[in-house]
Amino acid sequence: MERDYHKPTLRKVPGKTSWYVVVTKPKALQKGPKDKFIRRSTGTSDKRVAEKLVHSKAEQIYKEFDKQLNADPFIAFVRKHWELDWSFEDYLSRPPLLPLKDEPEARDTRKLAVCEYVCNQNDTFDQRLAENLFQYLNKKEAAVWKTWLSYGENPYPISIQQEQIDADLSEKAVQQQKEIHALNKSGAPKLSEFIEKYEEDKYRWRSISSKEKGAQL
Repeated sequence: MERDYHKPTLRKVPGKTSWYVVVTKPKALQKGPKDKFIRRSTGTSDKRVAEKLVHSKAEQIYKEFDKQLNADPFIAFVRKHWELDWSFEDYLSRPPLLPLKDEPEARDTRKLAVCEYVCNQNDTFDQRLAENLFQYLNKKEAAVWKTWLSYGENPYPISIQQEQIDADLSEKAVQQQKEIHALNKSGAPKLSEFIEKYEEDKYRWRSISSKEKGAQL
């Protein structure tokens, strides 16, 4: 993976005896003017030892950046709009109290609650943001989110609906193909059809007893 992160620096932190490895956060991860840096203690006050630990500590920080920047699209989208003073990512990591089922009443209290919070965080419901959230929800989640917002017929935007329709049609076509048992693919008459006609030919069997007919068939 190609990285374009800031280089680490070794610094002393006021009130601390150990040296710290400090890296400037990517802009996408900065939540404000006071959230520009991330630091990790080397655990030593010996500068020569600390200098040997800079690379490994910086690599730990870079891996954290990788993980955050490559989070699922829902998390990345919400992070851009989140202004509350608590971590929605910590909230999402909790076990679901009520996993989604087929019924609209069932709720994933983590993901959909985050949708609710982010749309209401400024004391005014953000309708446009609510609509954008649909593209990050699966069918069950979108159905519940639709009921929360009192939407119309279908919870998804037209473009996403079309993708689902195409996928469903493709799946049905494959399934129908599997269920077809066409033994006679050539279109030619089957032997069984001739046997049936031969057996039902009254002129052919008018002077032959049933015993002789059975022997010939």
